[in-house]
Amino acid sequence: MNVPEDDQYKEFKEYTLWKQIRDKASTSGTSGAGVNITVPRETMQNSILEGYEIQPKTIVHVNFWAIARDPEI
Repeated sequence: MNVPEDDQYKEFKEYTLWKQIRDKASTSGTSGAGVNITVPRETMQNSILEGYEIQPKTIVHVNFWAIARDPEI
């Protein structure tokens, strides 16, 4: 049922719906149309990344989507 006061939120609702669809497609892995954008890895040694100390055996996620789109690489 379309209520007149709902019309002021129509653009927001459409944006929200499309964002959810886009996010689901890009992160759904084998369960949907998209692919996973992170790959879990375990660190082997003590490391420092951007000032953060990362202990050995820490699970980290590599975001290949961001790496592929980084103009500095």
